[in-house]
Amino acid sequence: MKSAAAFALAMVLGTSVQAQERRGPQMQPLLGEPELEARFTASVEWIEAEGKREAQAVPIGADPRWLVGIAILSVEKPLPPFDQMEKRVLFVHSPALLFGGAEKAPGKTYTFKVFGHVRNGRPKFYHVEAQER
Repeated sequence: MKSAAAFALAMVLGTSVQAQERRGPQMQPLLGEPELEARFTASVEWIEAEGKREAQAVPIGADPRWLVGIAILSVEKPLPPFDQMEKRVLFVHSPALLFGGAEKAPGKTYTFKVFGHVRNGRPKFYHVEAQER
């Protein structure tokens, strides 16, 4: 009985609009690596599985498989490549986890937070959050 209740709770939490991409252990910052954070508002234009479209994407997290086309509308906390109001493509593991259901995200506006660190002089992004506006 407890496992059924735990499963139901996990389903409710997992379908939240504030659901988050999982942080893979290989993506966690090492001691002394500078932490990075970007915060911006963007509309989701499209979502497609990897390989269906040619796109220069920003990988986020471990095992990315989906491309998410966004149009940045405003920037609250700038960090390249999320520092200008322009179109970008995110490369994420699961848009269903990120948006609480991928089919309803296109056409909606979200506040995004992207977290990362600097490794070998380059930014590596390991986590993204999206909250519907």
